[in-house]
Amino acid sequence: MFATSSDITRVSQFMNSFNVESLWQPFTSATGKFTVKLPLAPIATDEVTKYQGKTTQWTKFEAKNLYAKDDSYIVAYNDLPSQSATKP
Repeated sequence: MFATSSDITRVSQFMNSFNVESLWQPFTSATGKFTVKLPLAPIATDEVTKYQGKTTQWTKFEAKNLYAKDDSYIVAYNDLPSQSATKP
């Protein structure tokens, strides 16, 4: 790697411009009881899935990528009934 500027501050600013960590901000779901870092504020939608005759409701949070229209970041959760956690 090269740096042609004699001013180390300019070199540092240039190198730090590649740090994308600052784009990711915490998002907290109070109802889902979780926090995750996302690059944009997500949109929440309630979803329903049917599987093996049972219906499950879950919540999806989706943040679209502004620079790549087909990319998005998704976090989802659902609350399982208490009997789901017990062994048969």
